[in-house]
Amino acid sequence: MAQYLENSLTLLADHHQAFQQRTADAALCDLAASHAEMLQADVAITIAMLGELVLNYGAADTGEEVTVLQHMGHALRLMGEVARFAELEGGVIATARALPTKGELA
Repeated sequence: MAQYLENSLTLLADHHQAFQQRTADAALCDLAASHAEMLQADVAITIAMLGELVLNYGAADTGEEVTVLQHMGHALRLMGEVARFAELEGGVIATARALPTKGELA
């Protein structure tokens, strides 16, 4: 999953300017939109999995509560940033789809 996540983030970041400047074609917009949606789904699954970990983790028995909570906080913050990025990119892609491309304006 990490490789897929990296690929989705890279694809969206690499083509961000094309979406903003509306130079991306429909096929690229479709591909990128599906990557943004998958990122959002991956974040939701990851947050649910982290919740299960917290519910089922017996940290009181191991004395690692502080370490686990610190790592959990970092993971949740990262997932929040990925979700925010995917949502913003989804909006940029939707705008690029809705408006004519720069080539169509000429």
